[in-house]
Amino acid sequence: MLIDFYAVYLRDPGKKTKWVLEAFSGSYAELQRPGKRDNLIPLYLTSVPECVQAHSSRKPALTLSGAGGAYFTGLFIPDPTRPDLAFGDMGEDALLFLRQGDKVELLIAKGKKAVAPQLFSMLSDGDPDLLAEIAEHRKRAAKPKPL
Repeated sequence: MLIDFYAVYLRDPGKKTKWVLEAFSGSYAELQRPGKRDNLIPLYLTSVPECVQAHSSRKPALTLSGAGGAYFTGLFIPDPTRPDLAFGDMGEDALLFLRQGDKVELLIAKGKKAVAPQLFSMLSDGDPDLLAEIAEHRKRAAKPKPL
């Protein structure tokens, strides 16, 4: 198994950058912290401002953050023809990003930061084993319990 955590977020109606956790499979504390005011588990997806200076030759296209403005990762979109797919990392873990309209899916592969670009390629190329694993996580995904 490559994927340790799966989460699906839906856009918060009327908000430009806020998404709310709808369901998840597995455990990943950083992505399961509720907001202080509404106890919903938020995800903020924002563009990287032009004034941000990246320290490497690659600059992320988007950033992900969570409750209280906690920065998670920059998202890289290697294939401009597929802006719905991206990858990033959270510490030593790889993150894959899928977006379909008002729905965002995040996949975490713990300890796989070094192979995040390869995991992205597998996703982009439609690797049958990875797609089957994602389908299984989608089936098992449960709504977060109210706090």
